[in-house]
Amino acid sequence: MAGSPKSGRTSAEQCGFNVELEKKIETVRGDVELDVYAEEVIKGRKYSIAVECKNWRIIFRSM
Repeated sequence: MAGSPKSGRTSAEQCGFNVELEKKIETVRGDVELDVYAEEVIKGRKYSIAVECKNWRIIFRSM
């Protein structure tokens, strides 16, 4: 079952990622606030996921 910021742990957290909500980052085009940023390090290699959501009211459920 997928999670959301209001339902506890997210799917990414359940998979071992460290998750930050509303993370502010600096890009070449200026400052951006990501809705969800997830990061995990496996064998010294960093994996990152950046998500911009269009509508927080719709709940996504994985199959």
